[in-house]
Amino acid sequence: MNQEIMLKRGNSAPSPDRVLSDPLECLQDARSDGADKGRRRTGLSNWQVKRVTEYVDERLEGPLRVVDLAAAAKLSPAHFRRAFSISFGMSPYAFVMQQRIERAQTLLLAAEHEMGDIAFACGLSDQAHFSRLFRRFVGTTPSQWRHELGAQSAS
Repeated sequence: MNQEIMLKRGNSAPSPDRVLSDPLECLQDARSDGADKGRRRTGLSNWQVKRVTEYVDERLEGPLRVVDLAAAAKLSPAHFRRAFSISFGMSPYAFVMQQRIERAQTLLLAAEHEMGDIAFACGLSDQAHFSRLFRRFVGTTPSQWRHELGAQSAS
């Protein structure tokens, strides 16, 4: 009877040298045998990582949707989210926000741009949104960060 249940599920019968007397043990054994088959979690391939990062860099000043990023990687949005998280160690949203903050830091160092202009160049809605996000990622406001780096470079 237990062998019939296991054969219907596509698993082989237990080996003759190992007899299981408990039916629950048979079911647990059957589940553990096939649990890892075909379920290897893989991330994005190298070309997908390159294409997605280039796509984000080129369009950072505008809205970026997961659907568009997934299309660039030629994946469904759900599969893209899983693969992206494996490859980058963060969600696509967190990656985009991190890239926006890094671009903002570059613009803050480059010249005396207005904070509102930097916010728009990084795809953020306004200066207040930019300041909140910058503080969350960097730990200080953009103007404080610019001032501290200006004082360090003058020394």
